[in-house]
Amino acid sequence: MSVIPLTQQQRANLSMQQQTFQEQPIHIYYHKSTPNKSFVEMSNYLKAIGVQNHRFMLTLLDPDLAGIDPHDPNLSVQYKFKVLKEVRNNFWYFLREVVRIPTSGDPSPFILNRGNMAFLYLAIMNINTMLILPRQTGKTIGAACYYTYVYNFRTQNTQISLLNKEFKDSKDNLNRIRAIRDLLPSYLRFDAVFSKINGKKVKVPSTAIFMENAVNHNKLRTFGKARNELSAAMLMRGNTTSLLWCDEGSFIPFLKIVMQNSMPAMSKAIEIAKRNNVPYGILMTTTPGFLTTEEGKYFYTLMNNATKFNEGFYDLTYYQLVDLIHANKFSNYIFIQFSYQELGYTEEWFYEKCKELEWDWLTIRREYLLEWSDEAENCPFTKEELDTIKKFCKKPKKTFLIFGKYELKIFEEIPLMSNLVPKYPPLIGVDPAGGVSKDFSCITLVDSKTTRVFAEMRCNSMSLIDLARVIEYIVLNMTPNALINIERNGVA
Repeated sequence: MSVIPLTQQQRANLSMQQQTFQEQPIHIYYHKSTPNKSFVEMSNYLKAIGVQNHRFMLTLLDPDLAGIDPHDPNLSVQYKFKVLKEVRNNFWYFLREVVRIPTSGDPSPFILNRGNMAFLYLAIMNINTMLILPRQTGKTIGAACYYTYVYNFRTQNTQISLLNKEFKDSKDNLNRIRAIRDLLPSYLRFDAVFSKINGKKVKVPSTAIFMENAVNHNKLRTFGKARNELSAAMLMRGNTTSLLWCDEGSFIPFLKIVMQNSMPAMSKAIEIAKRNNVPYGILMTTTPGFLTTEEGKYFYTLMNNATKFNEGFYDLTYYQLVDLIHANKFSNYIFIQFSYQELGYTEEWFYEKCKELEWDWLTIRREYLLEWSDEAENCPFTKEELDTIKKFCKKPKKTFLIFGKYELKIFEEIPLMSNLVPKYPPLIGVDPAGGVSKDFSCITLVDSKTTRVFAEMRCNSMSLIDLARVIEYIVLNMTPNALINIERNGVA
């Protein structure tokens, strides 16, 4: 464990993550000896890829709690108060040390991975997030833990809405939150049956579809799918909720109508939440849906319009992240997606999942390989042709944020000389756009010896001035011997 004064950037980030500190100067501790090794592993991973802000998940505000088990039945009253104070001010401590997940055996600590770490980091800064992860990799449990925390500790008199493709699934998510709450130490549960309202003792509701906190009067309310356009328009209309968890969004019928009709009341609730400095925002979690359905196509469009998450975002301040989102004229969401390999799951794990699904490749590719099903009757291409195209598509080996905003994707390493200049002069092709979100400005870097594309950048919100600055940066810092070809297309 170490103690380091916070930098100005860290102060800003912690402030937006709802951390409140009483003393000045502010100091932060990092609990490197935590028994939850998944948090240490994620810290080490971020450090290995060059992220400067790689220890936030190990945050500890009270050093006296290092080595203290919050679940110890013999914990003194003094330490119970310390734990309660830490939990209220430090979400990562709650997640790392306090949360227990119901399993078939003994409850399990929360397991942090690249996927749930990314969306939780953004969620506690009230940033609208879309998350796609393979099945059974911590997506739903991560969201349930976040809403358990908000419901119990971070706000009051607030409604949290749970929307899903079926009413049963919404109730299942409520039960997950309730089960995680019930596994908290007794002094942190706040699960009293009765509450005092206007001086009267009143029983607070707790049913399969609704739950209210007796202490802070936060409410969890479930919603199911709409049967037609009219019921979709009325489903959440007028609900003054500032927090919405939309689970399996790519399978929710009439989702577009539901969201459009709920936004006026929700926007007002979010405005109030901002003013009171309490959590707000929308989280959409799902696995890929079907591009042959209206709900699948709508969610797919939302996903493609959203700002794509990059792990370099951890080094941006809250205000830089907000500026990045505002530059996207099509979406207020950040989209996160990780494959099972990127989450640390093995090929043996994938093999077992394939066996469980009886080698049904249509389902496997959608639920574990995160491919959107595109078998449409009116598609001009055959399934075999689409599969052939997909074989030639590949993900970048790494990405690099230029000016903390523009993502350069690197697909291949090219030979370098001893002074780190490319051995063969790269060819840089530039296709400018207007930067008004209607078309993409694209930069493509080609190895002049092999004629293979080794890097690219595309952005539909980049001004021509920024495009010129990015080209200048790439040439001066990466490829000083490059040959640049800029298309003259009426924009440039």
